[in-house]
Amino acid sequence: MVHLAARAHVLHEMSADAEAIYHTANVELTRLALHAAADTGCTRFVYSSSVKAVGEWSDRPWTEATPPRPADVYGRSKLEAERVATEESRRLGLRTMILRFPAIYGPEMRANMRRLFRTVDRGIPLPFAAVANRRSLLYVGNACAAIERSLITGLEGPEVFFVSDGHDVSTADLIRAVAGALGRPARLFSVPSAAIRLAGRLGDRLAWMRRPPLTSSTVERLLGSLQVDISRIRALLGYTPPFTFEEGIRLTAEWFRSLDRNRA
Repeated sequence: MVHLAARAHVLHEMSADAEAIYHTANVELTRLALHAAADTGCTRFVYSSSVKAVGEWSDRPWTEATPPRPADVYGRSKLEAERVATEESRRLGLRTMILRFPAIYGPEMRANMRRLFRTVDRGIPLPFAAVANRRSLLYVGNACAAIERSLITGLEGPEVFFVSDGHDVSTADLIRAVAGALGRPARLFSVPSAAIRLAGRLGDRLAWMRRPPLTSSTVERLLGSLQVDISRIRALLGYTPPFTFEEGIRLTAEWFRSLDRNRA
């Protein structure tokens, strides 16, 4: 069984009972899935977790030995689901692989990456030319390859692995890559990071809005680093990303362009 269902990370979560909602969707659903797998005689279970189970930002690439410090309700629920998957799989005799995914992009993507493609395609200038952060990303085809390796491995588990494209990029380089794949100019200009963070704090004051234009959390995702080390999944599962970062961005751009053709 490959368990992909979850309540996804929601920016500006405003629900008063968010903890309970995420717990039900991400923790208890995982527990039910594990028991359903065992009841039907399934022996292999793959759980799609998130880097957010460990945290939001890193000053060096995380490994599986990095102590988890989730920063929000989503991250806490994913970490708790990992613990449930580990404990229940041992009790039920399931061979479980837990995959921690970073931001995934590719056809049918939504949320931040889709907004980035739309923003670049519209030629909107972006103030990130001088940003020199490093972030790990994952093309959907590479995510599928990691799942496939998890299904055929001889490891007993439970095991936890970080997954990525194996090629980290800065926000500025990501925008340049997207622009190149879309055939658009990368309209980047430089603004001091302190000024961008100030704009984020001003956005925090507009939290009563349904979608504040910019908040501290979104600013840190654009300015901060979040890298993961995939040495362990390479060594133990034989995972090699079949798509390069450049190929993933190109294929994503082709899908994005097809949306315009379909609307026409």
